[in-house]
Amino acid sequence: MTSASPAPAAVLVTLRPLTGDECEIEITSEQLHGRRCIGCGTDHQLVDAGHVYTPTGEAPLGWAVRSCAPCMAAD
Repeated sequence: MTSASPAPAAVLVTLRPLTGDECEIEITSEQLHGRRCIGCGTDHQLVDAGHVYTPTGEAPLGWAVRSCAPCMAAD
């Protein structure tokens, strides 16, 4: 018997992309730490894509995020 892996926990963040408007999105820890594409979740050929900001007690905390080429071109 096999069991399905639970979906990674997602967190709501404010995305400030290199181009385009700021928006709120849900991302996983892997995306937050720049190990997966901010758009589709792949881990191949990632480039810098801007920053996301998580709420904290005093001020938002910024995280550099990455994107794959197809997701970057779609924006």
